Amino acid sequence: MISSDTAGEHTDAEIPPTARPFIVVVVGAWGTASFENDPARDWFYLVEEAVDPGGVIAAAIDNALGEADYLGLDASCEAIAAAELSASSAGHAPERLPDNARRWVETHPHRPHDSEVDQAVQAVQRVRAESELRDLWDETAEGQASAWLREVDDLLARLGQSSAGDPATLSP
Repeated sequence: MISSDTAGEHTDAEIPPTARPFIVVVVGAWGTASFENDPARDWFYLVEEAVDPGGVIAAAIDNALGEADYLGLDASCEAIAAAELSASSAGHAPERLPDNARRWVETHPHRPHDSEVDQAVQAVQRVRAESELRDLWDETAEGQASAWLREVDDLLARLGQSSAGDPATLSP
């Protein structure tokens, strides 16, 4: 008779490592394009669900500009994604814009004013110069950081083409 204490039980030492069950942990998606990371994708979900998506976009850019301390990963990714939506909504979408973002842009055309573009440019430049996102790219294998920088520079160039001038002012 087998005791219920030991029936079918083995210690890790008795099971060879190749026969042990394993768990695969998926850390997330990372690529050089604006929406090829989990924080940007999660943030875009907020944009899609928002009553005032422009407010969500502006808040991400304001957060990047207003953060006095080191700019964290999520804030960096969100600022890049927000700037990407600004450029894309003005008709300057990149080829690698995800389908769901492309559909959103097509239904939310917006020609940002000079001040909106200036703020988006400043936010992207801050992320590019000094942020956790920049540091992570700098720590990757050679070539990947330069690919990310090319994506960021392309975004900055497209933002430069996106302005509709100064906002209309109301006369009394």
